[in-house]
Amino acid sequence: MSALTLRVPIRFSDIDAFNHVNHTRYLSYCEDHRMEMLADLRKTAPDLPFLPNLVVRRVEVDYLVPAVLADREIEVRGATTHVGTSSFRIRYELATARGVCATVDAVLVQVDDTGVPSPLDPAYAAWLEAHRA
Repeated sequence: MSALTLRVPIRFSDIDAFNHVNHTRYLSYCEDHRMEMLADLRKTAPDLPFLPNLVVRRVEVDYLVPAVLADREIEVRGATTHVGTSSFRIRYELATARGVCATVDAVLVQVDDTGVPSPLDPAYAAWLEAHRA
């Protein structure tokens, strides 16, 4: 999985009462990755007529090993695993220097202004396909 990698510092505010990164922060790290992915899309595919209006439809997280403040940073690797008509899947691996600490599978859906799923722009779908795992 090498489509896009983002290093995110582990902040003191990410740590919970059990001295490890709180489970909710993993989804925030994935959100940071997704925002970086859209910025990369805008740079590499400036011919797209718009940035997609995406909603997260489903998220599944497997927490493997707790990340702690001493790890200093989390590397978030993400790649497309499936592209459909109006949705796509991203598989994230979150790792510290000690190894993979969590995996996240997310389904994102493009919607129109009323919130109804709408077809992915062909150029955007092609960009997602090019970033497949």
